[in-house]
Amino acid sequence: MTQQYRNGKIFRNYINGQWGAALSGAVTHDTNPADTRQELGTFPSATRADAQNAMAAAERCKNMRCVSNQHSVASRRKRSSMCYNARLEEKAQCVRTSNGSPN
Repeated sequence: MTQQYRNGKIFRNYINGQWGAALSGAVTHDTNPADTRQELGTFPSATRADAQNAMAAAERCKNMRCVSNQHSVASRRKRSSMCYNARLEEKAQCVRTSNGSPN
């Protein structure tokens, strides 16, 4: 998912069940607006092709009918909640730093 890079992290796109770089390999660096010497992370510079791959994967997933819609929705909500709660403090710190707050 992520790995350490300089002072920040390398973030990846999640497409079709896999974490990966942009097809072009291009990246963009995000810095702390309060201290531009601090790099917050490196992000893939996704292209139209990356977006099309993501949309095609989402469409394939939407068309799968191996589980009932009700079960699928409940399962997605549970996984989403677990992922959200597991990284809540990391997200909060990222927002605070991006806004220039010391803590």
